[in-house]
Amino acid sequence: MLDDRYVLLDQLGTGGAGAVWRAHDQVLDRTVAVKLLHQDLARDDETAARFRAEGAAAAKLTHPNAVIVYDIGHVDGCDFLVMELVEGGTLGDVLDQGALPPGVVAAVGSQIGRALGAAHGRGLVHRDVKPANVLVTRDGVAKVADFGIARALGEATTRLTMPGHVVGTARYLAPEQLRDQPVDGRADVYALGLMLHQALTGALPFGEGTAAEVAARRLVADGLPRPSSVAAGVPAALDDIIGRATAIDPDDRYTDGAALAAALAPFAAPQAATELAARIRRIRRDPVHATAPITPAAARPAPAAAPMSAPVAEPRAEEPTRALDATPRVGHGPPPVTDDEARRPWLPWALALLVLVLGLWFVWPGGPGAGEQAGGEATDEQAEDGSGGGEDTIGIEDAGDHDPFGDGRERGHETGLAIDGDPATAWQTEGYNDPLAAIGKEGVGLWIDLGTAAALGRLTVTTAHPGYSMSVYVGEGAPESGQAPADWGREVGRVEGAGETEQIDLADDAEGSTILLWFTELGPDGGRFRGSIAEVVVEAA
Repeated sequence: MLDDRYVLLDQLGTGGAGAVWRAHDQVLDRTVAVKLLHQDLARDDETAARFRAEGAAAAKLTHPNAVIVYDIGHVDGCDFLVMELVEGGTLGDVLDQGALPPGVVAAVGSQIGRALGAAHGRGLVHRDVKPANVLVTRDGVAKVADFGIARALGEATTRLTMPGHVVGTARYLAPEQLRDQPVDGRADVYALGLMLHQALTGALPFGEGTAAEVAARRLVADGLPRPSSVAAGVPAALDDIIGRATAIDPDDRYTDGAALAAALAPFAAPQAATELAARIRRIRRDPVHATAPITPAAARPAPAAAPMSAPVAEPRAEEPTRALDATPRVGHGPPPVTDDEARRPWLPWALALLVLVLGLWFVWPGGPGAGEQAGGEATDEQAEDGSGGGEDTIGIEDAGDHDPFGDGRERGHETGLAIDGDPATAWQTEGYNDPLAAIGKEGVGLWIDLGTAAALGRLTVTTAHPGYSMSVYVGEGAPESGQAPADWGREVGRVEGAGETEQIDLADDAEGSTILLWFTELGPDGGRFRGSIAEVVVEAA
């Protein structure tokens, strides 16, 4: 127990700075990651003070591609950081499976660059950008971890070499870091450029060797070959971008992470998250890291991912969310057969026969369902809330997420839960530490495809996170990635401070084949902010 609040559950990994634990926050009742500073470092007052100062600075950074720092503490000579727990793996795990397609590399680089750019805008320099410090969620979203740790530890963790090869940080250090010169955001740009080179080629930057050998190659102009000379199919434009990012002279590089992200964005593949998520699934299927069902919070098992030196986004949040069920199963395949089930092989057949008999009785003339089967009316409650699927209800064929002002992905694999007819399941946005307006994000949304254009009258939206505000847009076809709602369609309705079930009357001339439900404010969610749609019903005008 730390600070009478955090219960340490399972150790996820160790690194040069300390050990990372899965922990339970008893105050906010959520699972988090806790990084404990190594005791030999914590005994150094100067190092411990820097650790706390840098942790406090990192806690002010909020970005969808950066691991959130929730808390920092010092108890009984123990310094610790409390962070968002990201379920997935590291970029290093992903690259262990081989090179990535250029479009995926550009997408990942753009996400990482945006997070670094947000930090650089606050005067924060990461100083230790490497694959092990980039986490990839099960949705295929990249998140940068450990902001400020390298600066906090300073000379305390500069043991960079082992016999015959370079370990950890040394491989991705910028030339000015090797020369012990002043460092700014361009050092992070250089490190990210090396990672992108590795992702395109599948080879370690500057090859194998001792720290001295790798450093020597790094300090000459022709030390890093163009990616296209190593891997086929790399566009010349990406060659140029990586060449500029890894220039020896910092003045020749991009000014910060945001500038590098902007250069990469036009080459990002829309399906990049799908490719990354597939690689994360391969990691999780590794029998060495087999998944176990969730147990009570006091004894939860380690996550199904390779051990890592940084936390990997809210456990179970990436799974399809049941709005009314707080303990979904984890893992793949059916649940195990119990001893009782094994002794009663006839039970499934008996249950199936019982269901068949009840179903026939229900539709038989004079049975309880006969009135409706013969064309009876929906119940009064169904008629009132529009959920009865009557003549005025328009069918929904498809749904998708829309995040033009973020990383382009907002739990796209869960969107079907908003239109599956089951109010106990819900599509939800990512969890945000601050309101959207506070982080300068205009909104995030869900589009639904009706299949054909129709005159629209009213929407009924059910949510597990009331208190949100939403604008409703109508257009044709799904909005493109990066397209603002006003550039795609026309606003035809709005609601503020919405309840669990909200009826939204649309403008008289609302007509189209696609509807965009656009959250401008998210509902509260245990100290954070989140939007969700458990069910949506569309009525014709």
